[in-house]
Amino acid sequence: MDWLTFVTKMTEALAWPIAGVAILIVFRKQFAALVPQIRRIKAGPIEAEFEHKLKELRAAADSGAKPLPPSNTLSARERVLFQLAEINPRSAILEAWQHLEIAARQRVLELGLHEAGPERRPILDAYRALGKAKVLDSEELALFGELRALRNQAAHVEQFTPTKAAAIDYINLCKRLVARIEAAHLDGLGS
Repeated sequence: MDWLTFVTKMTEALAWPIAGVAILIVFRKQFAALVPQIRRIKAGPIEAEFEHKLKELRAAADSGAKPLPPSNTLSARERVLFQLAEINPRSAILEAWQHLEIAARQRVLELGLHEAGPERRPILDAYRALGKAKVLDSEELALFGELRALRNQAAHVEQFTPTKAAAIDYINLCKRLVARIEAAHLDGLGS
């Protein structure tokens, strides 16, 4: 191997690593701003997708033509949910969904939307009944469906580890939807 071939081969071998280092140096501030996001995505694409979907749902609930009723008081159950979010966000999500599911089933029975039957009817029966009776509007039904899908993700994906912030967002969305379901009886159907 002559000297010219050696220089050519070394240049070929080092071109991309040198270019990569140069790019990192030139754009170091931009890369530094991306580091927090990269860490979150590093935890898993499922968690990133889950958090992104929650942000979309919260924005839609906050800006909807008919906003979900806010509730400023915390029940003992809700305080426990927020404490659980600190310790185990995944469990807090599952418990928040269970609270929503129980509220939906109870309201369906209280309003006589379908007769008492098997104790554990599919939740989709309650979902359909609440929609048919216009207890929940289309936006609220969509939120209900999305929360159900996210709950299923939390329940069935083994490596799923949501953040505390994601669990709190999920709890708040469930809480607002429960408030809407419970208010249906007082306001009259469809209001």
